Amino acid sequence: MSLQEAINAGVEYQNILIDHGYTPSILMAGFTDNGGAAYCNSWARVPTVYEMEILIEADPSNVYNWPTSSQYLVNDNGEYVVMPITGGDETSYKVPVYLTCVSGVSSVDINIHLEDDSPVPADGIQSASVVVELRDLEGKPLSDVIIHIDLDGVAEAPSSVVTDNDGYAIFGVSSTLANTVSIRASVTDFLPVPPSVSVELEFIGDLSTAYLTSFWVRKKFSVPDGKDYIDVLAQAEDTHGNLVEGAEVELSFEKLFDFTPEFPSPLPSKMEPTSRAGQSVLRLSSTVPGRYLIEGHLGGVTFREREITFGWECDAQQGFPCAWEQMIITHEEEDEEHGRVKVGALPVFSVSEMLFLDYEFNVEDSYLEESGKNVVRLNLQDTKDFCHFLGETGYAGSISGRVASYSYVEEGLHAEFKDEMDFNQWSVGFWYWAPEFPWLLPPPKEDYVFHLSTGNSQIEPSDGVMYPLCELLFEEGSPMFDFYKDDK
Repeated sequence: MSLQEAINAGVEYQNILIDHGYTPSILMAGFTDNGGAAYCNSWARVPTVYEMEILIEADPSNVYNWPTSSQYLVNDNGEYVVMPITGGDETSYKVPVYLTCVSGVSSVDINIHLEDDSPVPADGIQSASVVVELRDLEGKPLSDVIIHIDLDGVAEAPSSVVTDNDGYAIFGVSSTLANTVSIRASVTDFLPVPPSVSVELEFIGDLSTAYLTSFWVRKKFSVPDGKDYIDVLAQAEDTHGNLVEGAEVELSFEKLFDFTPEFPSPLPSKMEPTSRAGQSVLRLSSTVPGRYLIEGHLGGVTFREREITFGWECDAQQGFPCAWEQMIITHEEEDEEHGRVKVGALPVFSVSEMLFLDYEFNVEDSYLEESGKNVVRLNLQDTKDFCHFLGETGYAGSISGRVASYSYVEEGLHAEFKDEMDFNQWSVGFWYWAPEFPWLLPPPKEDYVFHLSTGNSQIEPSDGVMYPLCELLFEEGSPMFDFYKDDK
């Protein structure tokens, strides 16, 4: 191709103006007839220069001031390469040229992909296989080519790999951090522009090592109407601290009060699998009143949470007192000869784990009256505007000591132990049950009286509507217990 033809083909005039005259620029390589462009676009490992011959037409009319003795070619480094004229007629000369490839022309076809694009557990052991394929523009595989690997993200991978006889290079990428990693493969020894490609890989928390890191209840009370609910939340992580998706937290419930034994609550045995954020939320609802201790289990870790309650809120319109402000325990001892103990003879007396639903008591003071009666006052802590009625009007707790008389007062509601007794532990609870709708009725408003001896007993009122049930657990030899509503 002549210089004029090169210009006509699109080579700009200024691109061939060199120093004292005109010379074919590097772009001329793209317009040679004897394989210069094909060489640049197909051969992978291009040397710095390539010797070839091109036919250059002379300019006897001196239109372009073309030199007849020698000419120059500029290579990619900006250097002039002398092209001596070796012979020819008056119109053309055949000259050897040291050719470099045209800037901007890609000389290889490079591809990258994952053997499996599924997320990989970030356990530092499992890895994703990355495949790089290298071919020339004619589709022939390029072997023994160094592929450079760069990562954008936290992961481990080789810094470079070499293609095999089929033009492939396969390597693994692993991580201990759940994150998305961009993998870039490039070939830096290709001229003029090093080609590169990239692919993204996702690392996730390792489900096989998931364990429970958090377990809590957003609210602890719910009305047993099948609609209200209690939120139970859990979070799972793996051994490297990554949040884990798909972990199933197992649940266990310990029933603290068996209010309706004929109607057990349908409580689940596990939570929904954790989300991508490593969390699971379970909404517990019930149509049966009850109080439970809930536990979560995952990966050998157990979290024990406070009790959850399915019950009703009490208010003044129901005619049922929510709680008392003060409980008074009186204690009286007698010796064998003189009866009452003298003033100043205080017995050993303690109260522990005294509970009324969500309320706690502590001992305010203890003193001995002149009559020989020991008085202990218990104050209600954390008083609330409402109570959680489970059908229970009593309490649960333990007392140790030697007591002759025990009583509490709650807006005219009294209970007393009779006679002397030695005991170490007791627990008492009351609830109400109606045969037709055992989980929907508020407490009865009418007067009631029942009497229990040591152990368990139950009495059905004469009208057959309300069914008070009381459980009393005493040590052996405990006295009888009276419970009545005071109308005085």
